[in-house]
Amino acid sequence: MSGFNFEKNLEHQSKAVNSTLAVFKDFNFEKAIGAEANKINPYFNKKSEYNIQLFKDNVSNIQSYNGRKPNPNEKSNIIDIMMETGTGKTYTYTKTIFELNKQFGIFKFIIIVPTLSIKAGTIDFLNSESSRNHFKLQYRKEIKLYKVESQKNNKNKKQTLPDSIYKFVNAENTD
Repeated sequence: MSGFNFEKNLEHQSKAVNSTLAVFKDFNFEKAIGAEANKINPYFNKKSEYNIQLFKDNVSNIQSYNGRKPNPNEKSNIIDIMMETGTGKTYTYTKTIFELNKQFGIFKFIIIVPTLSIKAGTIDFLNSESSRNHFKLQYRKEIKLYKVESQKNNKNKKQTLPDSIYKFVNAENTD
C-alpha cells in the first residue's frame, strides 16, 4: 500500500461515519476518575432512562435518514453499519475510529473481522505507511495496533491471556 493515494470525503463513506457519530448525539460522556483513569474510555450511564431513550431516538432518526424502516431493538446496543463490497469499509471504520476519538475522547477500539484473509488485509491497511501518513495528516495521531493471534491449545499448560490483550487493556490515553 506504499504510495497509495486516498480519495477523501466520498459521500457514502462520510454518510457512514456521520451516521455512527450521530448515535451518540447529545450524550454526556464522563471521564473515569482514579489511578487507572487514563486507561479507561470515556463512558455514559447506559442504565439512565434518559440515555436509553436518547439512544433509541438517535438510532431511529439515523435509520429514517438513511432510508431504513426505524426498528430499534429494545435489548440491543449493537450498531450495525452495512456497506457493499469494495466501498471502502476498512477506510470508513478507521476514519470513524479517529472521529470518535476526536469528538468523544474514546481511544480504545476492538475490530473484529470474519476471516483470516480480511484480518490480514486490515492489519496491512492499518500498518501501511500511506494509511498512517494519511490519517496522521488529518488527525495528528496514529493508531497503536495490538493483534490477537490464535493460541495453540496445549492441554498440559494453563490458559493465559495473550500478551496483546494485556497490552491493549493497559494502554493509556496519550492525549
